[in-house]
Amino acid sequence: MDLNLKGKVAVITGGSEGIGRAVAMEFLKEGCKVAVSARRQAVLDDFYRECVAAGFGDNAMAVSADVTDTKKMAAFRDAVKDRFGKIDIWVNNAGRSTRKALMDISDQEWDECLDLNLTSAFKCCRLAVEEMRKTGGGVIINALSFSTRIPVAGNGPYAIAKSGLKTLTSVLAAEVAPDNIRVVGFTPGFIETPLTASRIAENKTYYAEQCPAGRVGVPADLAPAIVFLASDLAGYVTGTDLAIAGGKFCVQNPMYGWKK
Repeated sequence: MDLNLKGKVAVITGGSEGIGRAVAMEFLKEGCKVAVSARRQAVLDDFYRECVAAGFGDNAMAVSADVTDTKKMAAFRDAVKDRFGKIDIWVNNAGRSTRKALMDISDQEWDECLDLNLTSAFKCCRLAVEEMRKTGGGVIINALSFSTRIPVAGNGPYAIAKSGLKTLTSVLAAEVAPDNIRVVGFTPGFIETPLTASRIAENKTYYAEQCPAGRVGVPADLAPAIVFLASDLAGYVTGTDLAIAGGKFCVQNPMYGWKK
């Protein structure tokens, strides 16, 4: 099925590895021009080498920028516009869990968690909307978390930040719909990435048994669905999120993971 994405320009924050990297490669395969940001230059260089090896070098750019640095992200946005001429799709994928109980977290840790997982995404949405309004529309896709549906004790700050992002997704979708801009989210289940691999490896069977699909997911399970959300085939989808979780939300006891 042709998603009609050829020539579109997609931005992915946190796009150098894991889910973001898989999404970036999927967009490239669909004929998009892709720009990714991340903090670590070595991982960005590895991503770009993969793009070149796959024949996508001319359509890819990788820029070192901390998503919590407003000025650097604005410069990244402008660099994408200068090279590719526009921005059609923006994926807010950057984020990281803070595994601490609410009463144990320091003020600094709280601020850092919300800054990374909520505030920076809001500011990136603002950067994206500014450009999309100039070109007649676009799509913003926010990475959410299963902790917005099944809050787990011991991971409260992250769940709260991502729940805020889920609400932001709905509110912003309503506000920018007249500008022909859609805003959607995706909610992963247990996905094995460089960030989660060590935790999942401790008891992979346990995590797999919580999904009717019978296995832990990988980034390639998510990428096609996320790219679909960016396409015109999902043109009537906005203000909501898509769970890509192997059926996890059908069966899991909210507190079981904590007690285990």
